[in-house]
Amino acid sequence: MYVLKNSRSWNALALFIVAFFLFGVGKSFGQIGPAFPATGESDYQEALPLFGKGMAQNFDLPFPIGVNLNIIYGVQNTSINNTLMRIGDGPEFQIDDLVEFGKLRSDVQTVNFQLDAWVLPFVNVYGMVGFSNSGNDLEINSPFTLEKSYSNSGSFYGFGAEVAGTFGPLYAGVESNWTYTQTKFVDAHSQRYSTTFRVGPSLGFKEKPNRNLTVWLGGDHIIVEGNTSGSLSSSDVLPSTTDEIDALQTQLDNWYAGLSDADQKAYQVQYDEFSDLLNGAEAGTSEEIAYSTDRSFDSPWGLVIGGRYQFSQRFQVEGEAKILGDMSSGQFSLIYRMGTGSK
Repeated sequence: MYVLKNSRSWNALALFIVAFFLFGVGKSFGQIGPAFPATGESDYQEALPLFGKGMAQNFDLPFPIGVNLNIIYGVQNTSINNTLMRIGDGPEFQIDDLVEFGKLRSDVQTVNFQLDAWVLPFVNVYGMVGFSNSGNDLEINSPFTLEKSYSNSGSFYGFGAEVAGTFGPLYAGVESNWTYTQTKFVDAHSQRYSTTFRVGPSLGFKEKPNRNLTVWLGGDHIIVEGNTSGSLSSSDVLPSTTDEIDALQTQLDNWYAGLSDADQKAYQVQYDEFSDLLNGAEAGTSEEIAYSTDRSFDSPWGLVIGGRYQFSQRFQVEGEAKILGDMSSGQFSLIYRMGTGSK
């Protein structure tokens, strides 16, 4: 991170404030670099950040390049609507007024590798690639009761930027990133946009000036891509025993028999399609279920609590928890920083 060295650096402070308004983007998975001892303008040899040579008189500058390993576990609850479905070669039909969903929860584990660079004073950019695996809980309350868990795996890539710095004992940062994920049950890349802000104290150690501890509190806002389409096999979501399938068919028949004549006519296609699906499952055949739906979070804001410990100019560890809202997660990161070489 960039650390203000003395009270005369008000021009640099003004630059930081301007950067927040001009570049107001920041950090979900990105880390802030460790600091060099102050070098003075004539001694600073790194090619990055741009304008770093002039900043080195008054700021501690980090090694500009970072390589990070991030391990994340998260739990998310998703709402869906405008859902269309097609079973096998049958017609497409709408299920919002037919199917009442209960819990739609995913437990997600991800590992990603990230490369970042301080390209301007207080401005860090990064790219990442990684892998994810999720355990998903599906709950349907009507027209039949169904609870099913299934797994889904995939890969993702993304990029982001952060604006951050430390002034005296106070650290502040704002970060945004975009990720694109491809999983087994989704036809195209799904997108997620996250913005996080953090504020907290940064504590140094007089006897070990290259070490410091930073802790923060902040907020996080997540937006997921609205429309998602894909397909899955009926064997992934339906029970495997004949008795369980018969119970679903009985519930479906009772629901349909309780409708008015007008509603029976309106839901005839859906009833026939679900009945054929259950009959096929009972006979041991599997159908492809294609879907299209709009996903969203009812509570996209969350609370962020985290900290980072710098062992040396090159090595750091970081941990962060996101709680509240529809997405909760814990992250652990190992960070190694290096220089660009002499100009």
